[in-house]
Amino acid sequence: MHYDDLIKKLFAMGGDHNVKLGLERIYLLLEKLNHPESSLKYIHVAGTNGKGSTCAMISSILKAAGYNVGMYTSPHLVDFRERFQINGKNISKEDLVATYESIQPFLTDQSYFEIITTMAFVYFKNQKVDVVVLEVGLGGRLDATNVIPPGIVAITNIGLEHTKTLGNSIEKIAREKAGIVKSGCTVFTTTEGVAYQTIAKICKDQHVPCIKPKTSAIQPALLGVHQKINAGLAIAAANAFDAKLTDAAIQRGLAKVQWLGRLQWLSKDFLIDATHNAHGAHVLATYLKTLKRKCIIVFGACDDKNVKEMLSLITPFASHVIFTKANIYRAIDPKALLPFVPDAIVEPDVVQAIKKAEQLRGGDEFILFTGSMYLIGEWMVRRNFKYQLLFHRTR
Repeated sequence: MHYDDLIKKLFAMGGDHNVKLGLERIYLLLEKLNHPESSLKYIHVAGTNGKGSTCAMISSILKAAGYNVGMYTSPHLVDFRERFQINGKNISKEDLVATYESIQPFLTDQSYFEIITTMAFVYFKNQKVDVVVLEVGLGGRLDATNVIPPGIVAITNIGLEHTKTLGNSIEKIAREKAGIVKSGCTVFTTTEGVAYQTIAKICKDQHVPCIKPKTSAIQPALLGVHQKINAGLAIAAANAFDAKLTDAAIQRGLAKVQWLGRLQWLSKDFLIDATHNAHGAHVLATYLKTLKRKCIIVFGACDDKNVKEMLSLITPFASHVIFTKANIYRAIDPKALLPFVPDAIVEPDVVQAIKKAEQLRGGDEFILFTGSMYLIGEWMVRRNFKYQLLFHRTR
């Protein structure tokens, strides 16, 4: 099978939008494959925001300590292969195809996410990694990643998201996300209030420790004060895996960590941030306050987001706002956003929206390209951006 044909086949299943919660289908597949997941060690990461950043920091720290580290995250930003990494390098096209072909004869009615999660287990087992940093896809309790043996659990902040699926309160969502907690786990969480109380109760019932790590004194190579909180969680999880982890390895790992599309400057006048929900918008607004510069906002979101709150938080920093959309069925029609910012410009094509922002930018203003990860990823693909450009940061 050719790589491009495989990608088309997988995306034809509905991709990340066609979520089927439940563990029965993936358990059946893993049973046929003699449970490739059972021989691996894991750091399982759940939460609302910051999961990917935390995964990246844990992986970078353990790599700096000399471990062979697998990392499975979702969704991808530009390249599907971003989801399967070892020591920061994407899986090769050949290995991805070979991994799929090895499980294809055993597939029945598994969903897209169940299939690629199984591929991750098979790939990391074949590559003999020392540890897998595993990001939850949706929720936790019924997520396809929740078939692994007990290990280290890291839970980032929890906010209202996917309420139709996970519940309409912080307590219900925390309960779903803490569904990855099993007897024999060690749990670290940076949650507060009701979310923390809910997770602590579940940990008590499972007779496992629930530990609140300290905020890191070190600013990682990711922008935003919130990343020091995520770094504290990453350090705690990495230390739980290796109690002899050195300060030097931690410092090297945090200094070299990379994570695409989150508070990332592509130049001194172009900032991208996949601010896909209200909590992310709070974090972005906090960062924007420190810049003391006006911006041209180019924004698009998916139809399950609280766009009213998101826009209310970030638009005070803008001289102009341009609404656009990703080429996916869940994207909000840009015209539907006008009630929230009546004087905004509507440009449905994302490339043209960026060009319009460049025309409007004046003085010391910068362009802020934000909203859906799918929106940012589509623009990057269409502009043929190379990864090395994404890692250029200016403060």
